[in-house]
Amino acid sequence: MRIACFDMPPIFMAAEDGHGTTGKGVHILKLAFERIGYRAVFHHMPQPRALRSVVVGESDVYCAVAKDFGDMSLTTSSEPYYQVQTAFYQRKQADWRYNGMQSITQRTLVSVKGFDYRNAHPMLHRYLETRPPNVIMLHGSKPWERMVSIVLAGRADTALLGVDQANYVMRKLGATGQIVPVEGYRAYSPAYVAFSRQSSHLQPLFDQALRDAEQRVGDL
Repeated sequence: MRIACFDMPPIFMAAEDGHGTTGKGVHILKLAFERIGYRAVFHHMPQPRALRSVVVGESDVYCAVAKDFGDMSLTTSSEPYYQVQTAFYQRKQADWRYNGMQSITQRTLVSVKGFDYRNAHPMLHRYLETRPPNVIMLHGSKPWERMVSIVLAGRADTALLGVDQANYVMRKLGATGQIVPVEGYRAYSPAYVAFSRQSSHLQPLFDQALRDAEQRVGDL
């Protein structure tokens, strides 16, 4: 089972030696696919390329999508395999408070190009699709580390991150506690896998494997 995945620490990360993928999501998906008789093989690549590889059939599964994922050529699982608490982050010395989308439009935001924010913040997702001038869009390798670095350097005011994701990246950068959650916003964002056209028949089996094994993870 060829699984296309991208940088989303601590869920999916490129291995330190540059070969393969590690992370909590790897463990969960391996167990789920083993239960239905498949060996999961992970291919780590930039997010837009990962999605395209599943759409065109080069890969069988896309590692993380929102429930209302819009690509009708793919089949989304009914069961989420993890749930992440998300928050807007800012430098520790800043004093901004989230007060709806209007407050976002008045700040410089750093985001990852093509990332699906629909579960975490639907209005933000729609806003980013308009390509607003106050948003720095990142693409390429290690986008989350670069995102945190940009906020730390003061080049952006805020970024929407998973809580454990932010903690992991700060530890890796030696910057623990230097960015903090903004007051006024917390959300829980479940993630699902999406199957390619040729693998869509596995979706109900995968969902049943998750239910039977109780492999879904809360508050990663």
